[in-house]
Formats: sequence, structure tokens, C-alpha cells
Amino acid sequence: MNTDLEIKQINKRCAETTAKFDKRTALMQQHIENINEKQDKILEKLDNFDMKFVSKTEFWPVKTIVYSLVGTILLSVVGAIVALILK
Repeated sequence: MNTDLEIKQINKRCAETTAKFDKRTALMQQHIENINEKQDKILEKLDNFDMKFVSKTEFWPVKTIVYSLVGTILLSVVGAIVALILK
């Protein structure tokens, strides 16, 4: 009689454990699907990443103009300081 009761208790525990595993498996599957969706979004953004930047050949004229202006400004500042010193 005790063995029948023990077997029923064991079967009940096994059923409870199986139910818990089923719930956890479903949750894990949902999390995996969410991760896959996020991964797809990230990959899509990476594919469009190259379109948002300027290449070196397109940047060269801008770089030349800016460096020329900065050089002119620095030359005038140094010239003003030298003029003040020589007075």
C-alpha cells in the first residue's frame, strides 16, 4: 500500500515538474524569438550604416577649405602677436 502511495506521489511530482518545464520552455522560446527580432533589426541598421557617412574622396574638398581657413586665422593671430611685440 505504501508503495502505491509513493508511486502516486512520485507521478504527481513528475507531472508538476513536467508542467514547470513546459512553462519555462515556452518562456525561453518567446525570449529567443525576441532576441532574433532584435538581431534582425540590428543587422538591418548595419546594412544601412554605410549610407550615412561621407567617403574620403567626398570629404577632401571640405577638408582642404577648412584647413586653409584655420591656417589663415592662425597666421593672422601669430602676425598680430609679432606686431605687438615689435612695437
